[in-house]
Amino acid sequence: MEHEHIMNERNALLGGDLNTYNTLNEKEPARTFLKNVDLKQQQRQAIKEQDEGIEALSAAIQRQKQMGHAISNEIDTQNDIIAEISENVTDVDIRIQHETKRVNRITYKSSFCR
Repeated sequence: MEHEHIMNERNALLGGDLNTYNTLNEKEPARTFLKNVDLKQQQRQAIKEQDEGIEALSAAIQRQKQMGHAISNEIDTQNDIIAEISENVTDVDIRIQHETKRVNRITYKSSFCR
């Protein structure tokens, strides 16, 4: 009677049927422990689920690697374009400076012609 009362209280607190562990009545063999076959099946299922998770993670990492390579290639292309623009800007700046000097010389000389 006391044993049943204790088990009911445990079940109420922790949930589930704790009789399967048979911790209070040591004289009676625990008949409901999982058998080795059941444990192995559970282990196989857990390993299968872990393998599936690892495969999904591996696929995600592979996609990220491909995206990283694509981004790197795009950055390289953009850097080449920027370098070309920079060279063109430098060339144009030099020509503008040269032409500004010419205009300043002409303006200076024209000031004497009045």
